[in-house]
Amino acid sequence: MNGEVQEEVQEADQGAEDSDGRGRRRLPRRPGRQPEAAAGIPRLGHRDRDQSLGGTGRAGQEVHGAEGDHHGRRRRADAGHAGVPLHPNARKIAVATRRRRKTPRAGSLTVVGTGLLLGGHLTLESERAIRDAELVLHVTNGPLIERWLTRLNRSATSLVDLYQPGRPRYVTYGLMVDRICAEVEAGKRVCAVYYGHPGVLAQAPHAAIRRLRRAGYDARMLPGIAADACLFADLGVNPGDRGCATFEATDFLAYARRIDPTSELVLWQVGLLGEGSTRPGMTSRQDRVRVLVQRLRQWYPATHRVAVYLAATLPWDTFSVRWVTLGSLAKVRLKPMMTLYVPPLASRRPNRRVLAWLSA
Repeated sequence: MNGEVQEEVQEADQGAEDSDGRGRRRLPRRPGRQPEAAAGIPRLGHRDRDQSLGGTGRAGQEVHGAEGDHHGRRRRADAGHAGVPLHPNARKIAVATRRRRKTPRAGSLTVVGTGLLLGGHLTLESERAIRDAELVLHVTNGPLIERWLTRLNRSATSLVDLYQPGRPRYVTYGLMVDRICAEVEAGKRVCAVYYGHPGVLAQAPHAAIRRLRRAGYDARMLPGIAADACLFADLGVNPGDRGCATFEATDFLAYARRIDPTSELVLWQVGLLGEGSTRPGMTSRQDRVRVLVQRLRQWYPATHRVAVYLAATLPWDTFSVRWVTLGSLAKVRLKPMMTLYVPPLASRRPNRRVLAWLSA
């Protein structure tokens, strides 16, 4: 009797293994063939598989079509030529992917720039983003801007305290990114505010946006007014006339950049030449500025006049510009926010063949 019971149990187990969980018998696999091919199921390519998982999410709805639809049957038969087997969990994967793309995760980031002039350079779109945010994190220069942002949004919180004497700037930027992303990942609608243009000479905003987008969050940047836009307006420079090259001053010196001296040259943060961190009241080191002058002397004479420029930041202030010869630049106390403008040399050699071809 026990032997008969044992045989029945074994038969039941074998039937369960051969079943697909819905009471249907599985077909035995043939050596060297895929399970789908052994069962007579056509293998779907990427395009046909995506179509078969569309709509309501039922596998094969769009490929099969309505019952008796010969077009649907033909598409199903043609799908097998792609030679890519359908993954057992393809429907679940496709549905999850569609939901992830169409439904972003809770929390978002908008990065805006205040411009350089307090209350005068902020765009309407950026102001609306600040007012609508659940949390405002800002990196600005001065208590007046902080109070102004607090009036726009009471949640305004400064990140300037992350700058510490002796702390490398790249460490500070990493801490900013971590703080911004942590608030977004907590489900908050965050607005990060930077002075000037938020994407110019600012590493943290770009890094935060990239990290959040990879994680499935909405993250965007709105344009602002940077120092070059103010310089063009205040000094009457048209970058489209001769062309204009812009470099961060340390990058220009450290990586032996090449320039065309018949075009305008703008060097950002000339007062931070070679500095890894900032400190209150800091100015440039003369020995480093002399090395910069030697580098520029490869293209310009010592008597070439250059401008040390500082944009206005308050409504009652005006911009500052000091014209000096290139040979005497090392004697000027350069502050971190100052920009060096080098006008172009007068000579330009035209390509007469190209000019003739363009005028033909």
